[in-house]
Amino acid sequence: MKSTQHREALDTLTQHGKTFRWASVFLADQQLYAAAELYQLCRELDDIADAPSGQGDVDGDLFDGLLARLKADDLDNTDIIEKRINILVNNLSVPPTAIAAMIEGFQQDIQHKPLTTEYDLLRYCYRVAGTVGLMMCPILGVTESRAFAHAIDLGIAMQLTNISRDVLEDAVMGRRYLPMSAEPASLAIVTAAAQAEAQAAINVALDTAEQYYNSGLLGLVYLPRRNRVAILLAAHLYRAIGRKLRRKGTRWWQGRTMLSKVEKAVMTLAALPSIGMILIKPTSRLYHHDAKLHHALKNLPFTHV
Repeated sequence: MKSTQHREALDTLTQHGKTFRWASVFLADQQLYAAAELYQLCRELDDIADAPSGQGDVDGDLFDGLLARLKADDLDNTDIIEKRINILVNNLSVPPTAIAAMIEGFQQDIQHKPLTTEYDLLRYCYRVAGTVGLMMCPILGVTESRAFAHAIDLGIAMQLTNISRDVLEDAVMGRRYLPMSAEPASLAIVTAAAQAEAQAAINVALDTAEQYYNSGLLGLVYLPRRNRVAILLAAHLYRAIGRKLRRKGTRWWQGRTMLSKVEKAVMTLAALPSIGMILIKPTSRLYHHDAKLHHALKNLPFTHV
């Protein structure tokens, strides 16, 4: 039976995380609820970081205090966000260092400075999404530490897809994550020069995402077989968003690229052979992680450097 807490978390996931929610039907109830609770926390923190300008100092203080209490293992269970974190850490074995790194990513959003190098972009993607891959590992029953690098890579790949499709939306908020010279203001009004430069930057980011998807998918062998299906499908659907954006000529100024329910259904059916292969692939077949993918991630938790 779903508790009120589970229903609220699932409602948040259904409303804001439609792609993962589609794939999550293959998870067992207990893991679905845990994944939804993690998503709910991430969404709440992201909403704080995305609050209208003028609240930055307040939000920055909130994150500073939260991060300090998390590192000191002194979270307040009367605060809803801190209570959620305690549940993830104490009940679901989510590593607090991964949560701390994610919060640092949200701090970066509040203090946003346009990113100028791929190094900066990959470190940002690690903080706000690679960490989510890490946090999903104990939720999904991963026991092999070699899986962590692949989980990080899948999170980075998905975030590169998100950033590539949200150039206009981010620019309107005064943000620019892709390395280029165009300022957010010129991206928001879509000047001709910014249009072309952003298209080139998107193509580079999507090329990079393909490398991280490939590595992330290799890590599926570390998951219990049932859970492989949900993550494989989520990865295929996110990857398809980037590929659809390319097919449309990376016309980012036309708004966010999304998959319709029909497209998701077709892709789910098309993924059946891959699902069959990943289900029969033995857990003993382990893969070597390419450390070059983590060269930019030095000194970040659980990375392969």
